[in-house]
Amino acid sequence: MMFKTATAVSLAILLASGTMASAQSDAERQPANRADMQCMAIMAIGAGMMEEGSVEQLGLAAAMAYYLGRLEARAPDVNWLEAFGPYLLTDFENDIKVHSDRCAAEMTRFGARMTSWGEKMQSMAPKQPAKPARPR
Repeated sequence: MMFKTATAVSLAILLASGTMASAQSDAERQPANRADMQCMAIMAIGAGMMEEGSVEQLGLAAAMAYYLGRLEARAPDVNWLEAFGPYLLTDFENDIKVHSDRCAAEMTRFGARMTSWGEKMQSMAPKQPAKPARPR
């Protein structure tokens, strides 16, 4: 509930702000940034549709943050959260249909890399000695 409320409030603030009429920056029009905005929006909408606090919702929120981080890394001078509102009012609805498979595949590949890395880190961790059995 809190995530859905926060998402709705954030979107309402963006919609009410004067930035809605601002022109897109060059960074927003770059194909890699546009692709990440598409995926960020798809993950945000998906997270809002999941059960509050569920693993699925948390995973989609993390994926949304992943895409925001990529955008921030490429163009730190752009307020990507501010740019997100106008994007949702333009071609976003069509983007969901066109780009959801690509975005899901990207997250699947990223998840596999993270799982592989986690397993590698676990194998490198010092083994804890077995605890002695407690006397009965």
